[in-house]
Amino acid sequence: MTSKFFQLLARKGSGMGQTRLADHIVVCGWSGKGTEILKEIRGRRDDESRRPVVILAALKANPTRDELTTFIAGDPTEEHDLRRAGIPRARTAIVLADNSYPDIDAEEMDSRTLLTTLAIESLNPDCYTCVEVVHSSNAEHFNRTKADELVVSAHLTGALLANSAITHGLSRIVGDLITFPVGNEFYWVDLPPHMVGIPLQGHPPANEGTPRLPPHRA
Repeated sequence: MTSKFFQLLARKGSGMGQTRLADHIVVCGWSGKGTEILKEIRGRRDDESRRPVVILAALKANPTRDELTTFIAGDPTEEHDLRRAGIPRARTAIVLADNSYPDIDAEEMDSRTLLTTLAIESLNPDCYTCVEVVHSSNAEHFNRTKADELVVSAHLTGALLANSAITHGLSRIVGDLITFPVGNEFYWVDLPPHMVGIPLQGHPPANEGTPRLPPHRA
């Protein structure tokens, strides 16, 4: 029993097993952005911070020590490995531009990302897919898929740098709004009935009984 227990732990640590999780997040591929993604998820101030994460990547060992993260060693473009990561039961998939392969270039990363996205859509059309694209010229190929969100990293970085050079401090504002846990964040909240119909700018409707919007943080 002891021998089998240690074999199970070794197999799990090397990513050779499979997960039985459901309603989880699957990170397909790996890069330096993976660590930041986990940090942002765990830094949230809602239930999402405790959502289980599965990393599916061609690595020899788990790249993180996060207690709620499971590592699956495999190829995200392969159906068998996606099933081991629980894609058919996953809530969300984040497909990274995977630079874990030696000597891989940007075009090949986008090609692998496209294959992974198509495979995920085939296995679980209801899975919400967020896909990183390296070259903006390849975005048209991804637009033919059913990916829910495309993030063209080069385009966003270039646009942010250009606008920050003109509008000083813009990068700090954007970073403050989209990172956790400090600063301001975006949240979906239910609108109180007494605020329905009140404009965000200008004067409220001509009704003395209508309260004005109180000051609030974004």
